[in-house]
Amino acid sequence: MTPPDLSPETGAEPDFFQLLDQPAVIMRQDATLFRANTAFERHFGAWKAGMPFVHGMDEQGQEALQRTIRTLGDAPASFIHAFRPDALPARRWSWQLWRQSEWVFGRARPAGQMPDAGLMFQALFSSPAIGIAILDEHGQLVEVNESFSELLGCARDELLHTRGMDWVHRPDRKAVSENEGQLSSGKISRYRLTVRLKKRNSRLVWVMLTVNPIQRITGERQFLVTTENIDQRVKAERKLVQRAEELVRSNKDLEQFAYMASHDLQQPLRTISNFVQLLDRKYASQLNEEAREFIRYAVEGSTRMQQMIRDLLAYSRVQRLDLELEFVDFNEVMEEVNTNLQEVAQASTANVLSEYLPALRASRRQMVQLFQNLIENAIKFSRSEQRPEVIISADDQESKVRFSVRDNGIGIAEEHRDRIFALFQRLHEQGTVQGTGIGLAICQKIVENHGGKIWVESEPGKGSVFYFTVRKAADKSTT
Repeated sequence: MTPPDLSPETGAEPDFFQLLDQPAVIMRQDATLFRANTAFERHFGAWKAGMPFVHGMDEQGQEALQRTIRTLGDAPASFIHAFRPDALPARRWSWQLWRQSEWVFGRARPAGQMPDAGLMFQALFSSPAIGIAILDEHGQLVEVNESFSELLGCARDELLHTRGMDWVHRPDRKAVSENEGQLSSGKISRYRLTVRLKKRNSRLVWVMLTVNPIQRITGERQFLVTTENIDQRVKAERKLVQRAEELVRSNKDLEQFAYMASHDLQQPLRTISNFVQLLDRKYASQLNEEAREFIRYAVEGSTRMQQMIRDLLAYSRVQRLDLELEFVDFNEVMEEVNTNLQEVAQASTANVLSEYLPALRASRRQMVQLFQNLIENAIKFSRSEQRPEVIISADDQESKVRFSVRDNGIGIAEEHRDRIFALFQRLHEQGTVQGTGIGLAICQKIVENHGGKIWVESEPGKGSVFYFTVRKAADKSTT
């Protein structure tokens, strides 16, 4: 009865077993020796076939050996024991065992040394995460591991002696052939490609293919092929690319709409409004109060529609604007906002206070728009019996800064806190408060453009606090 070769990674002939520098054995399932090499004899003394392998081991080592063999699976396992042969010093040895069919193979090294290449290859070959195949110099499969077989959905016997190239998807074969040519000419020492392999059911699977040449001691050249299944990753990346392309198309549509909104849609509304007002002026003496009221409704509706179009255009510009990021002093932003809102603040006697604010990498233009919308909203929704007061502050939070805009206004009920950030969502009837309900939607889009989020905490009759975050930049030199 002849066991298979001890060193499958080299395809070594039996003579190579005796040339190993470290002790090696082949034994049966009952831990009796079938064969041992000269290095074993040098360190552990003479042996003969059928002799118990545990001979000379300490009691703990014998128990460890029996336990290891009982639990030995496809992957290598190890145990350590102390050995004191006659007339030789005691020494601790680390053994690694692996099973092949009914045979148990073992290699030893002094405890503390790195495992040898043979055992490392055996562990790699048995890895459930990596598909491994060995091809001969003619490109035929001469060995595959279980993971490679599972990857292609074929049994090992179906794969052996087939051409490796036959399992590569036809459109990807050119890239493989070009790399093989460079490998053969010595221009490259190995290559790595992303290719599709054909499974037995004709389905394709994306893999990261790595090919390394190996040399057997007989001089025969072979190729070690490892395959990493990246099918899910590639499909996810393709979906991201597809969505990015859809987003580009969507942005182009948005730009076309913005142009139409700023020109084509507003012109008919202006025409309607002008002619209705002309009708009112020319025939005012012939119209009764009800007719003039109808005309007023038409003019107000046209004016509201124009404002909604302008606001929608502003929202679309926030979405499609390529951010020109710079390090912005938010104190200067507040100075500009206060200048823009000077008339509004004076008319309402509002008191706008700002604590010292940091400098962050952001779009200055969008930050001015963000604070201006929030402060204007705070003034707009103030309580009639109380002077409006708005306080702006900032709180450092490691990777970001949290800003707050606090007011003493009418407040917002809990069920409306998410709704207020949607397009054209108004909590008050038309005519009671000016606006189209798009200001907070613009605020949300600006904050999202800066990688942050915005929310509100409020209680009816006790005011509101709008919070939003802006990410910090690592270095001012990155402007």
